[in-house]
Amino acid sequence: MDINVAILEDDAVLNDTLKDLIYEWGVRNNSVVFVHQFFAAEAFYYRLDDLFFDGIFIDIQLPHEENGMQIASKIRKNNRMIPIAFVTGYPEYALRGYDVGAIKYIVKPAQYGDVESCMEKMRSYAMTKQDDCLVIYEKGRLTNIPFHSIYYFSSNSHYIDVHTTAAVVSYYKRMSDLEKELPDYFKRCHRSIIVNIHFIYLCSNKGIVLRDQKASRLPVSQKYAPEIMRTLINKI
Repeated sequence: MDINVAILEDDAVLNDTLKDLIYEWGVRNNSVVFVHQFFAAEAFYYRLDDLFFDGIFIDIQLPHEENGMQIASKIRKNNRMIPIAFVTGYPEYALRGYDVGAIKYIVKPAQYGDVESCMEKMRSYAMTKQDDCLVIYEKGRLTNIPFHSIYYFSSNSHYIDVHTTAAVVSYYKRMSDLEKELPDYFKRCHRSIIVNIHFIYLCSNKGIVLRDQKASRLPVSQKYAPEIMRTLINKI
């Protein structure tokens, strides 16, 4: 099973140290780990919704930006379960970390034992996410598609096209029936389209721009626009 981990740390040396310790854990535990390194909050926010992290290490003190505690609070508004570990040189912040459900407070410099306990929790979280899938049974074939990998659904005659991070999958289904099976972060934006709001980069009365490789554009109808806007505002 693959595990995706993010590091948000402005110090390049400390960022690399964490990365090396995480990879060491992967080798010792026969696990494939992808480490995504970020040195500024802006870049981290931009990839937060499309990389689907299984755990995040955040430096408390980031220069000229929001601090790690503020960033963690924003993450918690949309994801109450993802493991977050704080990394800092200021032990006095430790108690505050529990306000956002931090799994650990690592005092710099990080040691393998600190990272090991965090990675065990992150692996457990990754395993629970595997059950969060759209199950398609079509022509004798069973396909599981993680909900978090789906950009949007579009209806094509009597078929549904599932637009994912990997491919477009089509199967026979009514849009109204599909809508009842989806998590609440999927919203209908048009008679023939249901969008994953986590992938919305821009929304206006002219349409929706997605945070995907093609910056896909989707129509939004007057009927569904108010609900889409309310949902996006509540994410802030």
